[in-house]
Amino acid sequence: WSWAALRHPGTAGALRGVAWDGYGRCLAATPDGLLFWNGMAWCAMDSRSLPRPNGIRFVHKVGPGRWLVGGDASMLAVYTTGGFSGTIQKPGAPEQYTALSGDAEDMGVLAAAPEQGPLLLRAFIGRRWLRPCPVAGVAHIAGMTRVEDERWLLAGNAGGGKGALVLYSPL
Repeated sequence: WSWAALRHPGTAGALRGVAWDGYGRCLAATPDGLLFWNGMAWCAMDSRSLPRPNGIRFVHKVGPGRWLVGGDASMLAVYTTGGFSGTIQKPGAPEQYTALSGDAEDMGVLAAAPEQGPLLLRAFIGRRWLRPCPVAGVAHIAGMTRVEDERWLLAGNAGGGKGALVLYSPL
């Protein structure tokens, strides 16, 4: 095998999360907003309509050409290649949404960090939210993946330089 870089992406900075679509395209969350990889180059996407455009923490593919993005100020928004098609903000004290896994039409889990109190796991089933589950001893959830129909493995930071793994079953 031999590899050759055909094109330098031309972007500096960190990627907070990426979600791939078909045809080698992806949407990426960065500290500066959203970037779209069209297969050849990164393009900055307009996220000024969001409450905190620089506060996007994750992207999650929900369908062809559709992503769910989330982040600061309890914000979830649906993004398509044509722009944002809907934004949801949870009322009450603001939270930082850091990760999402699952199927938006079926069952999933959202990691939420409130300004006060422990980290919360917010599960949803059939577009209905279950009661939040506090996670003691975990400071941050960086990623999660579904390992069974009703079970997730979460990875994050327990504080003090220690990692954390959590097995979560919302039911």
